[in-house]
This record gives sequence, C-alpha cells and structure tokens, in this order.
Amino acid sequence: RINGIGVVEILTGALVERQMGKVSVVVVLLEHHRSAFWQGLDVPGPACVLVVIDRLPFARPDDPLEQARREAVERSGGDGFREIDLPAAALVLAQGTGRLIRSHGDRGVVAVLDRRLATAGYRSVLLASMPPLRRVVDPAEARSFLEVAAG
Repeated sequence: RINGIGVVEILTGALVERQMGKVSVVVVLLEHHRSAFWQGLDVPGPACVLVVIDRLPFARPDDPLEQARREAVERSGGDGFREIDLPAAALVLAQGTGRLIRSHGDRGVVAVLDRRLATAGYRSVLLASMPPLRRVVDPAEARSFLEVAAG
C-alpha cells in the first residue's frame, strides 16, 4: 500500500493480464530505457489510474546511432538536441501518457517525477506533445484524486 491506496506494481505484460480482473488501482512504472513498456502496455479502463514516469525519455547520450544523427544535424548548422533528441523524447512521453488515456472515459494521474518537465527551457515542447491534461504540482491534490478513484 502506498499512501493508503492498494497498489500492484506491473513488471511484465503477463502480470498485467493475470491481475486485470483483481485490482482497482495499477501503478505502471515506465522506465525510459524499457521501450516495450512505453509502446506496448495496454491496461484499459478503470484498472489503470496511475502512470508513473520516473525520468524523461531522452535517448542515451552515448547511443552511437543517436550520436550520429545529432552530429549530422550539427554539421549542417542545426541543433542536434532540439532537432533529434527533443522531438523523439516528446513522442515517447506522449506514448507513455497514452498508457493511461486509452479512451474518452479514462481518468487518472500521470506522474512525471523528472523535475526537468517543470524547470527546463525546453519543457513547453514536451508539454505540448502530451494530451490536454490538468496539471498540478501538489502531490496532495493527486493523492486526493487517487483516493477517490480507489473507492
């Protein structure tokens, strides 16, 4: 239990399938380097009311393919981060948010724990990629919503 709310940690798709009919609150931990969770996890309806994103999904700076892409952009006078890394992270962040919002009636909390979403100069690009969600910074407000959702 976390803050009085029943929680199941989802580690694999198989566990999701086994637990679907048994839980009212699911926490999905989306690690930025585990692309299978970002793109393939499907927990529809009220079974999923909380998605936790621990870090913004930027590619590793030492990834050879991404390095080559950034260098190519920079050789032509562009900004590798703004033209390669930022759009890719925005797309993956939108996909992560989509793990919660699967249909018009879905409700819940997407908790992004990375401070850069609130403080970085490029945050507007990332926020614009996400569905229009109500934004809060007060954990008590999110907790209150989850307590109501948990019944």
